[in-house]
Amino acid sequence: MLKEISQLNSVIFTFLATLPEETLKDLANGTLKLEISKKTTKTSDKSQKSPKINDICEHLQTITSREDATVYLQSLNLKRDELKEICDFYSIGVISSNTKALLTEKVIETVVGAKLRSNAIYNVPLK
Repeated sequence: MLKEISQLNSVIFTFLATLPEETLKDLANGTLKLEISKKTTKTSDKSQKSPKINDICEHLQTITSREDATVYLQSLNLKRDELKEICDFYSIGVISSNTKALLTEKVIETVVGAKLRSNAIYNVPLK
């Protein structure tokens, strides 16, 4: 228990050190108060994606070449928002300036390219 209290003190002091002097004074005289809240993390629930997106992602995982993945995604004629959903599914970073072509490339490299690189490394003959 003493170790946990020490760790907690460290967290509190580190946080307090980031606050401006005026805020610290207000905390000390009671005009401000600290509140504890549970830390929330952004989790993407992959099961909440549309069935179409889930089906596309499942099929992508079975493709074994970048070319086949490119043909497959192009044949679907996906909208940019749908490609963004696929990127979200795979936790691929997206910025507003990403084009459909770039989003498609990111998806292919993340899903198929990673698999190919992994297989290449795994199948390297060791002397």
